Amino acid sequence: MNKIASLCGTLLLSLVLGLSLVTGCGSGDGNDNDEQFTIASAELTTVAGTCLLEVHCTLDETVELTLTNPDGMQVDKAQATGIVLLQMGDVGETPKAGRYILTATNSLGKQIAEEILNYEAAKASVSDLALNWHAAGLDEYGLQDISFKVTNTGGLPLCVSEVEVAVVGETETLAVLLPDALMSGESETIENPVSPFLCCISGGQHTLTLTLKDSKGTVVGTYTTSVTPS
Repeated sequence: MNKIASLCGTLLLSLVLGLSLVTGCGSGDGNDNDEQFTIASAELTTVAGTCLLEVHCTLDETVELTLTNPDGMQVDKAQATGIVLLQMGDVGETPKAGRYILTATNSLGKQIAEEILNYEAAKASVSDLALNWHAAGLDEYGLQDISFKVTNTGGLPLCVSEVEVAVVGETETLAVLLPDALMSGESETIENPVSPFLCCISGGQHTLTLTLKDSKGTVVGTYTTSVTPS
């Protein structure tokens, strides 16, 4: 009888211990490191014409970082390797202005950190315009070369892939090869031959318009001035 009681006691103790282990394994809804994970900083940067968010965070490859753009679309994700570069768009694309959400989730899919990032739009400011005209006939001229400086006076990085030149109903689109996107406050001089050049522009004063676009064809800046071919 004592043996039976002893056996029952042992089984009961084992059952209690088993339940304790199961309960302990399920507590916390994730890793013990969840509370230690932090996003230290998130800064804008560019590499080879691609706009990026450089994130400094805790090194934990079980954690995934996700970046969502102002349209609510997930634009990139990566493991938390300490320093993470997340793309804000395709190569040559100027990122959308507005609210970005950076989230961190653990291996169970639980969100453990979030950062809200608000950015002003990139803004192209044109200056130092220089035009090279050539005679194309009696009191007619053709635009042969164009040069101007573009400065990013906005917040997000600025990408310029092409410039549309328009004067007196004549329009020509020129490819632009910048070494990288322009961070806020940065400038770059764009020098392009206009080929085939805009021709048959009559003498006298005319309005010239420059329309700057990124690789997606999105207009990132415009500039209008009066010119007198000569």
